[in-house]
Amino acid sequence: MSNPEKDAATEALSECLLKQIKFCVAGVVVGGVIGVTKKTGVVPMVTGGLAGSFVDLAYGYNFACKSEVERQWRAGR
Repeated sequence: MSNPEKDAATEALSECLLKQIKFCVAGVVVGGVIGVTKKTGVVPMVTGGLAGSFVDLAYGYNFACKSEVERQWRAGR
């Protein structure tokens, strides 16, 4: 059975977490600069983007989307 409150909380949390892109973008930009200046290709850019994505997820879950996380926990009980 579906709980409408929990579904709404899950949707809000997912939406908030997917809006967190600043560290990924920063990682791609920094990696791109390193790749161009050191002539190492796209590996630093891809690595920076992946690392930034993980940081975005952690930052969103612990800081930016804290109210949505708490709402999700309350709805799950």
